[in-house]
Amino acid sequence: QVGALFGQVVVDTLDDLAWPEHGRRVALSGEWSLDDLGADLEYWRARFEYRGARQLGKKLVAQLDGLAGISGDDLPVYEWYRLGGVTLVPGFHHEELKGPQAMAAALSFRFRLVGQLRLVARGGAGNVFEGTDDITLDGLRWGVGVGVYHPSPIGPVSFEMGVRDDGSTLAALSV
Repeated sequence: QVGALFGQVVVDTLDDLAWPEHGRRVALSGEWSLDDLGADLEYWRARFEYRGARQLGKKLVAQLDGLAGISGDDLPVYEWYRLGGVTLVPGFHHEELKGPQAMAAALSFRFRLVGQLRLVARGGAGNVFEGTDDITLDGLRWGVGVGVYHPSPIGPVSFEMGVRDDGSTLAALSV
């Protein structure tokens, strides 16, 4: 049984959500599951997301991404934060890192090679944590990645190779 209050504020000036060339997006959301509203589990969680992009000349774009999420009480596993994939922590599988608290940030650069084909280089760090007292910079996992991206007529197509802090590699194809 679910009974919750939700709230979200988003300010978005990005020209594209996934592969922006300029603008920024700030999103703050919260959820409070209450017994008084009929919920089987009482919990709360809050999430802050940031994505900003800026052109650095005619062919180069820098992008900064960040996420912070905290929660409390009896947060169910299906509501945990999930990190991984090429954007925030390269080298980790999509949603590989799961937990009730999360923190991550990444910086990427895209350079236009020929026509619409772009070279992408990323670096990021983050992790999930059991409790808010466990959130430390010492616990962060990191990864770097490089690949190519093309905004094709069928939609964005990218291929990236990532390496994470333990030396494992991961190839990711996205269409």
